[in-house]
Amino acid sequence: MVDTRISFDDSSSLHSTLLEIVTQDRPGLLYEMGSAMAKQECNIEVALIDTEGQKAIDVFYLTSNGKKLTEQKKAELEKALLQNF
Repeated sequence: MVDTRISFDDSSSLHSTLLEIVTQDRPGLLYEMGSAMAKQECNIEVALIDTEGQKAIDVFYLTSNGKKLTEQKKAELEKALLQNF
């Protein structure tokens, strides 16, 4: 079993907030993550998807209304994502 880790980084990109999710891989995982981001009105600018065995390592460059995510938006998105794991 893989422990879920979610982290945000605003310093790696000038225009986007970087979101990294490491979790147990399973069918439908990307759909669930993408749906949670869409419900939080996040736009995926770039997605980097990797799987190592049963571990999913996914990185998303996100914006909301054309800007980096606010602290409130990050907290809401993290809460929404964790409901799926």
